[in-house]
Amino acid sequence: QLFEWCDAHGLAFTGHYLNENDLGTATIRGGAIMPHYRFQHVPGIDMLTEQNHEVLTIKQCSSVASQLGHKRVLSELYGCSSWEFTFEGQKWVGDWQYVLGVNLRCQHLALYSLRGCRKRDYPPAFNYNTTWWPYNGIVEDYFARVGRVLTEGEAVRDVLMLHPIATVWAMMGEGEDEIRKANLYGERLNAFLEALLATHYDCDLGDEQIMAEECRIQGRELWVGRRAYRVVVIPEETTTLLRSTVTLLESFLDNGGRVIVVGTPPAQVEAVASSDIEAVWRHRNTVHIPDRSQLQAALETCVPRRVSIRTTRGQEAASVLYMQRTAGGRNAYFVFNGDRTNGYDLEMTLQGTGRLEEWDPLTGEIRELCGDDSLTGNVRFGTHLGPAGSRIFVVDPAGALQPGPRRVSPVHHRTLRAALNTQFIGPSCAFTRTDPNILTLDMCQYRLDQSEWSEPMEVWRAQDAMRRTLGMRSNFYNGLPQRYKWAVQPHPSDGTPAALRFSFTVQVVPAQTPNLLVESADLFEISLNGQPVSNQSDGWYLDRSMHLVPLPQFLQGTNVLELRCRYTNHMELEDIFITGDFGVSVDRQIIAEPTELHFGDWTTQGYLHYAGSMVYHGSYRHEASDSRRVRLYLGEYQAVHVTVTVNDVLVGHIPWISANGLDITDALRPGDNSVDITVVSSPRNMLGPLHLAAGREPWTDWRSFRRTDETYTPDYVVKSWGLMGQVHLRRE
Repeated sequence: QLFEWCDAHGLAFTGHYLNENDLGTATIRGGAIMPHYRFQHVPGIDMLTEQNHEVLTIKQCSSVASQLGHKRVLSELYGCSSWEFTFEGQKWVGDWQYVLGVNLRCQHLALYSLRGCRKRDYPPAFNYNTTWWPYNGIVEDYFARVGRVLTEGEAVRDVLMLHPIATVWAMMGEGEDEIRKANLYGERLNAFLEALLATHYDCDLGDEQIMAEECRIQGRELWVGRRAYRVVVIPEETTTLLRSTVTLLESFLDNGGRVIVVGTPPAQVEAVASSDIEAVWRHRNTVHIPDRSQLQAALETCVPRRVSIRTTRGQEAASVLYMQRTAGGRNAYFVFNGDRTNGYDLEMTLQGTGRLEEWDPLTGEIRELCGDDSLTGNVRFGTHLGPAGSRIFVVDPAGALQPGPRRVSPVHHRTLRAALNTQFIGPSCAFTRTDPNILTLDMCQYRLDQSEWSEPMEVWRAQDAMRRTLGMRSNFYNGLPQRYKWAVQPHPSDGTPAALRFSFTVQVVPAQTPNLLVESADLFEISLNGQPVSNQSDGWYLDRSMHLVPLPQFLQGTNVLELRCRYTNHMELEDIFITGDFGVSVDRQIIAEPTELHFGDWTTQGYLHYAGSMVYHGSYRHEASDSRRVRLYLGEYQAVHVTVTVNDVLVGHIPWISANGLDITDALRPGDNSVDITVVSSPRNMLGPLHLAAGREPWTDWRSFRRTDETYTPDYVVKSWGLMGQVHLRRE
């Protein structure tokens, strides 16, 4: 009904289905996930956290889209990945989803405001209110280019893996234990699918209900909607098939199609033991293998290989995935390395003949490559994929291949030669902050009316104690009930006088008077060391709800800030911040700023809670007579993003490690050149979580900021930022 209504009103119906990632739970919620995607204009999924595990979730959706002609596949992604989520994290997660069939990102989430609990609502936020936002276009342009390529033409896949939803139905019974068993089966099925894709035979999934309506046999091919397949794989642990599937497989086999059965073949038809299915397993075109370890050999027996991606040891590179598309006679290949730690020298063999090009989605550049086409119908060449690296290759029959080697020289050999012609930046540099420094004040004392001051505690605990005393509902957790239904309601205790007192230590009094950064400043009476302070805002920082209030000069030693208000049910008391030109020591005292940054973690050098970027000022002496190209290679670093400027000209971006090795030659002039490297961080060390003993967990939500168990620590656990290793400037 929603699909038809949207269709009639010129709208595209999209979204994701609840619990699509757990096979058992999804079956309870919706019977079978894949048939629902038929009735979405833009089929969609939800993929939380910084992970690349749920292959099955993506392929369930992208297979239906491919088979039924839906051009776009949407993913709501990046939720719960924390405030320290980087551009490389976006690329790693996004590329992995794109190579499996997604081509439209819907970032979770773009908050209008970070006021109150919103800053803990499954961060990060994708809007103006994060410090890396000015560079967001780099990632957007990258995925726009990749997405454009992956929506053109048609995907090429010879393999159909039968989705064993009927087996799941047969497993289901009453009680949570049965659901858990089905979910565990889904995990094993996911691992099987990963193993299949690692052979470099891309595949779609076949839902038996969709196949019953959309399947036909033409020659040796089994068609599901618009897609033709030459081999069907029955995954291990499949126990039953629908009768319509048995009939299709018999016809497919009789026409010369191939079926690969992994493990014990199913013995049931619609969950009832039947001899009718035995003819399928005895057929001469059915291949039996005991387990997934023999899957690659079986596939190579059944269908010619279109793509080979081999390491220097001659093995298919299991961590590398690909998608092949054909459009306008050209073959396009998106190739992605899912390994974030290691890069690989690879020998590529791709279907097609003609001009070979690499399209760089980061810069938009296209360059011609050399290769070997002595293998009929294919082009072979060498390439390197860095950690989490990806490339787009296009084979165009309208042009001719430039002959060249089919193997790339190993990267470590290139590095050894280049290191002899290298200048360095580091291990210390002059630097410039882009933002004011920050001291987060998350510990306070509180009192209601004229009561005694409490012991020091975190602001959220103080507010919770106040609300319990006043008979108000706790608001430190986000919760499932929509907050607007209760948080804005008047309460009998509204208007009770309340106060928070914050203490901090100043070793070196800043030359410039600092600011208080506080949400909704006009709700408070403010004093510093007993001196009244105007609550009128003089601008904002990070979020428009976070107001900058000028403060008088600090005292050397202990300083006390007090905020007084008439507390109401709808108020959300949050941490406050001191901002300005000063340093912050690791024991959270205000100190003098350093004159240089040493390479390493800047949080230990005066910037414990800093949320902005650092510009490292280096130099390079260039010889005009040297015709070699000069490339900049970062050493180890911790950043959301990195930009490089030479002689005040932006020469490029290094948003992820696989883009390391930036060519800066065209911006150089004879003699000394300024080389500025901007390391972009995030609000993580400002907003937290600050007391999570592990520092970061796979899932980040409000609970990560509100710990009371053994995962809480009174210490401040922050994320490291900065250039950790020296920068190499190499003549190559």
